Amino acid sequence: MFNIPSPSIGQVFMTSYPFYVPKYQRGYAWEEDEVNDFINDVRQLTNPPASSATHFMGGVVHVYNSAMNIVSRRHEIVDGQQRMATVTLAMAAILKGLEELRNKSPKSDLAGICSAKIEEIEEAFLVYKETEGPKRVNVPKLTLSKSDEMFFRSLVGRNQPTPTRASHRLLKAANDAIYNELILPILTQKGSGRSKFESVVSIYKAISERCTVIHVVSQNRADAYRLFAVLNDRGRSLTEGDLLRARTLELLENEEKIQAEVQSLWDIILDGPSEDVTKFFKAYFPSVTGARAPKKDLFDTYQEEFLDNKGSNPSPAVVRQFVSNLANEKPAFDAIREGLWPFSENSIATAWDRDRLHRLVNVLRHEASHPLLLSAVKIGEKKFIEAVRLLERFVFRYITIVGAHPNPLYKPYYDNAKLMRDKGGAYQIGRLSDDLSQLIKDRADDVAFRGNLTAKLVYSDNTQRNRDIRHFLSTLESHRRWYERGAKKVPVPDTMTIFDITATTLEHVYPQTADTSEFDIDMEPIKNSLGNLAIMAQADNGAARNSAFTTKKIEFAKSSVNLTKRLAEFKSWTPKELAKREKELIDMALSVFKI
Repeated sequence: MFNIPSPSIGQVFMTSYPFYVPKYQRGYAWEEDEVNDFINDVRQLTNPPASSATHFMGGVVHVYNSAMNIVSRRHEIVDGQQRMATVTLAMAAILKGLEELRNKSPKSDLAGICSAKIEEIEEAFLVYKETEGPKRVNVPKLTLSKSDEMFFRSLVGRNQPTPTRASHRLLKAANDAIYNELILPILTQKGSGRSKFESVVSIYKAISERCTVIHVVSQNRADAYRLFAVLNDRGRSLTEGDLLRARTLELLENEEKIQAEVQSLWDIILDGPSEDVTKFFKAYFPSVTGARAPKKDLFDTYQEEFLDNKGSNPSPAVVRQFVSNLANEKPAFDAIREGLWPFSENSIATAWDRDRLHRLVNVLRHEASHPLLLSAVKIGEKKFIEAVRLLERFVFRYITIVGAHPNPLYKPYYDNAKLMRDKGGAYQIGRLSDDLSQLIKDRADDVAFRGNLTAKLVYSDNTQRNRDIRHFLSTLESHRRWYERGAKKVPVPDTMTIFDITATTLEHVYPQTADTSEFDIDMEPIKNSLGNLAIMAQADNGAARNSAFTTKKIEFAKSSVNLTKRLAEFKSWTPKELAKREKELIDMALSVFKI
């Protein structure tokens, strides 16, 4: 089935060309880490102790295609385009260095030597001759996918094109890094032109002769794609998105118009770091199906769920609709993942509600809610607001304070996510509220919540814990009027006032570091407890910091935060007053965070 030699990368380029990347393959994907690894590997190969060593670069999988009027074999790259494109960029960087050495002494013997080496490298890695009519023309040995080819060709020609997409930016970054790190230091070092020439050539030989690959050539595409699904591009694994993109575009091979449309949609879906794209696929699946995404074999699961037509290939219309659905939902997911509001046109959300989504995602860091929120976009903005408010209060109580295990959340989250999609605007948030209320009763009841509030909301050096305290106190403040009016039905916040918890600080009522004259042996053990903490603006906190309570009362009285302002009503501050205030805060929390 396969012929599997292990040649140098130079031998691959010199014996098996031309190579082309199918238009349905992903664009260039090596990021800074992979490019730096490549540069460091080459450096090690040029160091004297390692001058005879070899470096294994990984696998290169090609499908052999015979074609008329092509001198040698024509290979479709199934896996290995990242390596081959990077090696080609490295050769272009080497050529640029040799050209600069030649141009500095155009009439010297060195210029002739440089020209000869330039011609050798171009014929080995970049171009080959093909007859077109009465002429012999240069043809590229490596052609990238449609989206990258023109940009790549310009870089290889030692130009500076302007990137217009993520893969272009990665190509340019790799091109610049290779030249700046491997070639430019040689050109700028002290020494003769001949010694610099030898150093540049040593880079060429290290890559060409001592970088090896496993070269897999198949005449059967199905066999090659089995390897495609399991091989890595030198540490940059083929993601679920890469595999699905290749699969869908392969299914549309005979539908050029639809294929071109779907290829553009994949550019939207795969835009961004691969880790974030993978998170999208892991969130989209349960959001749509109501079933938890598998930790492994997500590509196969997607194929079975969305691209399996009772054992046969889906129609082009089904493929297009599947990819179109992904592209339509990716921007909303990207916004939600960043804690940004996913509605833009004619939005009815207040700044307070937008901040609650930010808190749910970025302060409470509840990634498990992403599939549910993605579905909640489908039920309209008003109900999306209700869902965010409900989830934020629930998560703070259930996860942050009580620390209940998250596993029981997935079923109600995913059940409701599926219902939201099935019912659309007819879906009622009460269904989600009932499910979460049951979880509260089972795992985070009032006794557990009350006890953990006292135990966990204690000031410390832990940044996240102190952020939780600021979140807690500011949330109580936002619901203060509703609470004072009887705390009836669903908590109703005051959305007129927004607390940026990054711009607030925690103030100790009894000083955290008391002066000798204010030192109270009874207050010291409880000074970091919830009842002794208040939120203030950073400037106000600085003014009050270690003052006595009688002095701090003046600052508290000026506060725009009513819960802080009320501290000025106390005549003194002892363990008794602290305990009274802490009880008031916790009693209020039992109402505000009730589901």
